[in-house]
Amino acid sequence: MNLVKSTFFTHQFKNGVRLIHLPSTSSVAHCGVVINTGTRDELPNEHGMAHLLEHMAFKGTKNRKAFHIIGRIEDVGGEIDAYTTKELTCFYTSFLNRHYKRTFELLADITFNAVYPERELEKEKNVVLEEIQMYNDSPSELIFDDFEEALFSHHPIGRNILGTPESVKAISREDIRNFRSRMYNTDQMVICSVGNIKPEQLVKWGEYYFESQPESIREMRRTAVGGSKLFSTTVDKDTNQAHCITGIEAYHHAHQKRYTLRLIANMLAGPAMNTRLNRDMRENKGLVYHVEAFYAAYSDSGLLGIYFGTDKAKVDRSLAAIARAFKKLREHKPGTLQMSRARNQLMGQIAIASENSSNRMLAMGKNMLFFNTSNTTREIIDRIDRITADDVWEVSNELLHPDKFSTLIYK
Repeated sequence: MNLVKSTFFTHQFKNGVRLIHLPSTSSVAHCGVVINTGTRDELPNEHGMAHLLEHMAFKGTKNRKAFHIIGRIEDVGGEIDAYTTKELTCFYTSFLNRHYKRTFELLADITFNAVYPERELEKEKNVVLEEIQMYNDSPSELIFDDFEEALFSHHPIGRNILGTPESVKAISREDIRNFRSRMYNTDQMVICSVGNIKPEQLVKWGEYYFESQPESIREMRRTAVGGSKLFSTTVDKDTNQAHCITGIEAYHHAHQKRYTLRLIANMLAGPAMNTRLNRDMRENKGLVYHVEAFYAAYSDSGLLGIYFGTDKAKVDRSLAAIARAFKKLREHKPGTLQMSRARNQLMGQIAIASENSSNRMLAMGKNMLFFNTSNTTREIIDRIDRITADDVWEVSNELLHPDKFSTLIYK
């Protein structure tokens, strides 16, 4: 990815669907549809609906059966997939450039023409139930869902994405159609593309396959998260290791301090081996095999957390190590060399990640959806390069207080 010359093409169709495209010289293209609909948009009796609908989009349309949907892309060596988050549903593809038109048509077909066959629905419910059981058998993954559900217990954004066995079993074909009619609004959809094709051609196909759909403007407003719950909970689990998350509600995805918080999370326990907590808790003290810091930003809230797994007798020592790392950031501004290393590390990670054109394409779509524009990699790196030690100190003193952190332990 060229950090200097990334230039986006954008367009809005008459029914509100938007398009963002990044030219590429590669023979492989990537294209997707990002929809501003996720778990937080479900009514109390719809838990798991957004995720199940995403699955069912592949199970038949007015024009194709399930086998033909997958074959339309895979028969020419391409890939098609989807995922659901708390706020988004994404359908995305990778393919050779010469198959752009068939991909555009297929994405429009599964987005607008899915029919959710009754027979397929019952089978897919069983698939989701197996997915739920898989997560229940993986405490290192399940704890993330359980922590967020406890932190935001008063709000739908705290619900896990998959739903419960009871809620999934109760969903009917009519329920799915109603949810799709209510939440798949044309003004809440973005087509995102990275490939070697003229933008004018994408607009032409977009007019035919997407603009031809009736306009559907979203009238409802999402209920604001409005705060979080402070808690400390230990759950008995039949596991060999203790699993722990300690975290706090943090900045939303447009907050001016979000880049500083992202840098702090990376300094504490990002993916590199030389982070503060990995050096202290793993390399120096042998307390953990794995520790990670994460920052999840939503449209009106966010979450900063630290996860680690350790021997059940070492949980308190591990939490104490995290508290010491927080205190050091609150009381001591990073030096010039420390800040330079921290910024360069995060900037390098972002630049390397941007080389994955599929991930870049989806990031463009999300930014276009929420901000009606998208930052180039160069712009993001420039923002990070301007973060100062004073910025880190300020955010650390605002957020990094262990007594304000909630904690969930599987023990």
